[in-house]
Amino acid sequence: MTTLEQLKWLPVWLILSLLLFTTGTYFFKQSLLTHLGDEYLRAAANKGKFEAVDVERLLNRIEKYGFDRDKIEIEITPAAAYGAGVSKDTDILIGLNIDTNTKAMISAVFEWLDPTSKKFYYRYSRVAKSEEFFDEVTP
Repeated sequence: MTTLEQLKWLPVWLILSLLLFTTGTYFFKQSLLTHLGDEYLRAAANKGKFEAVDVERLLNRIEKYGFDRDKIEIEITPAAAYGAGVSKDTDILIGLNIDTNTKAMISAVFEWLDPTSKKFYYRYSRVAKSEEFFDEVTP
């Protein structure tokens, strides 16, 4: 039999459970986005460029993970890294920035608790030079 003493803690346990679930969801989806970004950045760094087909495949895979394709913004730096390519002999870094413009579910919980809290979005941003940063170990 539950007492009133036990019931007064119910809102606290509900909030803690909600925070735990939304935190896990945020880190899971962010790690999926990071894995995809690293995979395509590795391929582009090894080739020295991003091609249109690479970006289209990346968009398709991000969309499969539940992000809205119309909101996704992909920025490739420098501009020559898209299409033409950059020489691996230079010190030019190829950058990939993915902004999904999707607010994480944990932001809604924090807004509910504190309306002035920071918003959490799913984003990816990295730079790479060439295959020297992404050498794969062969057995």
